[in-house]
Amino acid sequence: MLDMGFRDDIENVLQQAPVDRQTVLFSATMPRGIQDLIRKYTTNAENVRIEPQTLTMPAIDQVYYEVDRRSKLEALSRIIDVQDIKCSIIFCATKMMCDQLTEHLIARGYIADKLHGDVTQAMRERVMKRFRERKVEFLVATDVAARGLDVDDIEVVFNYDLPHDGEDYVHRIGRTGRAGRSGRAITFVAGREIRKLESMIHLTKGRIRREKVPSVEEVEEKRTNQTFELLRETLEGGEFVKRDSLIDRLLDQGYSSTDIASALLHLLSADATRAPIAEPEPARESAPRRDYGDRPERGECFERGNRSGRDEEPRRGRPARDISHVSDEPGMTRLIFTAGRLSEVRPADIVGTVLGLSGIPREGIGAIHIEPKHTLVDIADEHVSAVIQSLAGIKFKGRKLAVFIPDAK
Repeated sequence: MLDMGFRDDIENVLQQAPVDRQTVLFSATMPRGIQDLIRKYTTNAENVRIEPQTLTMPAIDQVYYEVDRRSKLEALSRIIDVQDIKCSIIFCATKMMCDQLTEHLIARGYIADKLHGDVTQAMRERVMKRFRERKVEFLVATDVAARGLDVDDIEVVFNYDLPHDGEDYVHRIGRTGRAGRSGRAITFVAGREIRKLESMIHLTKGRIRREKVPSVEEVEEKRTNQTFELLRETLEGGEFVKRDSLIDRLLDQGYSSTDIASALLHLLSADATRAPIAEPEPARESAPRRDYGDRPERGECFERGNRSGRDEEPRRGRPARDISHVSDEPGMTRLIFTAGRLSEVRPADIVGTVLGLSGIPREGIGAIHIEPKHTLVDIADEHVSAVIQSLAGIKFKGRKLAVFIPDAK
């Protein structure tokens, strides 16, 4: 916990404690900072260590995917979409990777936030509150930041980067499958990391099987099924505004009803305005691939498709929601930007423009909701004036941009 900024508080308590005392210190790891505290504030300390194999989690379904480093984001996105994951912790090795991955996930339309050593305690509490309330789907964290997290019903733990050792691996996957529930742990490996993963599994006496990254076709099939179910439920519920006159006009011009429906679905699809990107690279064949803890098993890695179907646009096949013009986050104000989906606005465009022109920290930007003709952006109260003043009147997506608080234009 020292890297989280608590060392001064710990030392302050120990300095004021009676000299005649018994001191017991608990830590999941033993970095140099903790060892310095032990030497400074204890005498003849005994080190009690829990053996790693006693921490294994038999109720957790563990799998790994062999992917090239450059393809991790694409693999992660496909797995999330196909498995319809809504609550997960994603572990990264560094603070920089946490920042970058969080930005990429937000740009792709996922609701994500981050925790690492540079996040203040106040921000940490705010992020954890949103995560527990399911206002954040994906929490991207380093090992240090995730120590002591107490959140129930976490569906999946992702090891986006391989942990340092077996103990860290066990600690990570222990965030899921709690209180007798089943859980899942998914690990990405590339190249020689397979050998490292094998040693971790041997240490923890667990079993991890290899799986294949979902193909483009599988992702599209999942999204099609979600759209079908949404349409079916809407039709059965009957709670929608009929557009008979508009449809009749199109029918009178010779368009078939199926073509009209297909065109409408195309316009509503996130893919309609998205340019294709290159197919991700398959993992290099650097070692035999197998289910560790069981008999060897071989298979293919990335399955190539005609296109990846991804870039920095939202693509979740989830029902549309009524978005309020008032932020539901304490300390945040919702602003209106007069450019939206019809102007091909993406979350990354909003984030980059706000940060680049206003100079506010990334933590000052909250939820982003892109509507057809405008975008709703949550901004921390203390940065609202700076954002409005910096962005008002700039040229954005080929037109003059206005930024204002709803009902206060």
